[in-house]
Amino acid sequence: MVILRYKINQKLMKYKLSMSHRSYKARKQLLMALIIQMIVPLIFIVIPVGGLYICIILEIPDIEDLSQWVLQFFGLHSCGNAITIITMIKPYRQAIKNAFKRFKCLLFRETSPTISVSATAVSYPPSLAIPVTKTTSRMYNRFSL
Repeated sequence: MVILRYKINQKLMKYKLSMSHRSYKARKQLLMALIIQMIVPLIFIVIPVGGLYICIILEIPDIEDLSQWVLQFFGLHSCGNAITIITMIKPYRQAIKNAFKRFKCLLFRETSPTISVSATAVSYPPSLAIPVTKTTSRMYNRFSL
């Protein structure tokens, strides 16, 4: 895994000058997510099953309970992958943060600054209000719904 990460990083550095900063940053972020995704099976599958095999080879008695725990832990592999993607990729991370903020507002009945759009007008909270001048009122009249 270390060699693979090194080779991919070298390729990324080679093409760094030919891509935008935003694209480079996104590719680096995805590279990190892929590396962590390679580690997830190691944690959730290889280590527990390997430990169970070692217990079988060493003829440790009463490993039935341990094997049940290993199977349950093995089932967490897909959750580990999903959590990795959600925490490593910024748009997904932001979407989850925003969902939790909205849930918190609903749960505690807090008000958040929202912009409501109706069929006839656009209303803003007072903190986001745009001062109406002759130019802006003409602009809003021209584009009104």
